[in-house]
Amino acid sequence: MAVTILLADDCAVTRSTLRRLIELESNFEVVGEAENGLTAVEKAVKLQPDLVIMDINMPVMNGMEATEKISLECPKTSVVMCSVQGERDYLRKAMNCGAKDYLVKPISTDQLLDTVNNIYSLEKKRQSKVMQGYLEDNFVERSQVFTLVSAKGGVGKTTIATNLAATAARLGKSVCVLDLDLQFGDMAMFFSLSGTRHNICSLIQEGGEFDSDTISKYLLTHDSGAKMLAAPLRPEQGEYISVDHVREILATLQQMFQLVIVDTAPTPNDLFFSVLEASDTIGLVSTPSLPVLKNNFNLLQLLIHLGVEPEKIQVLLNRSYSKTGVRESDVEDILQREVYWELPNDFAMVDASVNEGLPFAWSQPEHRLSKQMESLLFRLLGAENRRMSARMKKGLWKLFG
Repeated sequence: MAVTILLADDCAVTRSTLRRLIELESNFEVVGEAENGLTAVEKAVKLQPDLVIMDINMPVMNGMEATEKISLECPKTSVVMCSVQGERDYLRKAMNCGAKDYLVKPISTDQLLDTVNNIYSLEKKRQSKVMQGYLEDNFVERSQVFTLVSAKGGVGKTTIATNLAATAARLGKSVCVLDLDLQFGDMAMFFSLSGTRHNICSLIQEGGEFDSDTISKYLLTHDSGAKMLAAPLRPEQGEYISVDHVREILATLQQMFQLVIVDTAPTPNDLFFSVLEASDTIGLVSTPSLPVLKNNFNLLQLLIHLGVEPEKIQVLLNRSYSKTGVRESDVEDILQREVYWELPNDFAMVDASVNEGLPFAWSQPEHRLSKQMESLLFRLLGAENRRMSARMKKGLWKLFG
């Protein structure tokens, strides 16, 4: 692929000479010429050349001003500035305007071609490095945080959290559940892992940094492969856990796992809101019950009022098709939001699963409720991929557009 070049010089003879020198090389192509600085900027924006060879002294707009504008408006274009002035002060000013090199006229063929080749090669390496870093920072193995909330307890948040985690682990995802119902969290019991002193309170009491090695010592592992960081054993121990603790722990878990699922208490405090800030998706769990729906509507309005992005909040309807007289359309009317996902009612099976400490998505993967958990997981991951694609297009346009 040819290196595209724009020539900017007020002297037509000089432009003609430069064109002949450049086109001695088969991999170089002169795509345009400009007789003043303003035209050089306009053509650079239109043509997006790889390189601009810019004379410093030009009418309408001088080479310094034109170089600065091109550097800002055409980030993938490099500028080589030329002048009969060889003083250090001119070189410094040219570099400050964004020029990649400075050549003193008259310019030899070898000097011109070597400069063009070197700058083009270095710029391509730089762009490649920037793109690699951008992708690594934003898209490669990016962890997703899914947080479950409700204004009322007993709606099935922990059931959804544990079974979604078991589903993710069964399908090969690295997943960790974080129980942030710090007073009465019982997620460990749902995994048959209760009674252990390995929990978030013990982790914090150790002190020091919450790095992956430290946190790993306090994670419990279910047979499915899902990991969990349990709530404290006693309600009063939750008082020792601060917002800063949770933020640091959650940030490390994001580095360790592809999916982090957070179960919360129905208490909208500072810790609660700090978790929502770090979440990619917030699942508002409701049941077809008017008191639950009324309180969840109020919670939803509070979250939006406090600046939580509305598109992050998704309504999860648990125990749908219960004989309560409240239909899915009623839920959507009350919450003024569409139902994102629903789990049909099967109280006997779910209750037995909880009492046995066996997530049904692990023990009965072919059950219809387990299939619903799979559909939720795929939808969450698919939504994140779409968000990543949108971020990628927007981010790469800023970097290289």
